Amino acid sequence: VLEAAAGRSRKNAANLLQTLAADEANHAEIEASRGLEVFAKVLRDHDCEDAEALRDRAVFAVQHLASNTAMRPGLARVGVVETLLQLLAAPWHDPAQGVREAAAAALQFLAVAKEGRDALLEADGVPALIAASREGSVLARCIAIAILQRLALGSAAVKQRSGEAGAVSALVGMLGEDSMELQEVATRALQTLAAHEPNWPRFVDGSAAAPLVRLLSGPR
Repeated sequence: VLEAAAGRSRKNAANLLQTLAADEANHAEIEASRGLEVFAKVLRDHDCEDAEALRDRAVFAVQHLASNTAMRPGLARVGVVETLLQLLAAPWHDPAQGVREAAAAALQFLAVAKEGRDALLEADGVPALIAASREGSVLARCIAIAILQRLALGSAAVKQRSGEAGAVSALVGMLGEDSMELQEVATRALQTLAAHEPNWPRFVDGSAAAPLVRLLSGPR
């Protein structure tokens, strides 16, 4: 229905599918009905009537689906990762905060699966995640950093790519922000990147020592 219908009925179908996707009992039927492919198509389609409203409903549905381990390989296969990355790294306030946070949450679920991580790397997701970590809500930024760290764990290539794309300076800048959540995820990610020796000069260039010392000294 979502793929073939038009106008109001298509919006209604999108709303209902988002509701159904919130219940894991419906996931197998959604997948069997080519729902994953249809959601991927809706996420990519910017020219149809009510494209933004349909996209938003699809993002929330994909977030629900991605919470199910069994759905993650299929979601990665149909290509939702690249579109979710674009939404996450889009200029702030486009899309709305809730949609951006849902895209971030879906990507975090997908990054748990090998297929999702592979899709993130095939889409050159590292620069997009760094861009997403720089602005937006604290929640979306923290999730972007957590995904980046997950990709970098055990991968010298991702640590190298992260360093080259400016992750160290971006994360060091977050150490001086007021959010303790941001400080925590940033320090964890920096620790991961510091395990890659070629990144060490970037810690010097980014003047990482002083903010780390301030954090260690505790509240004044």
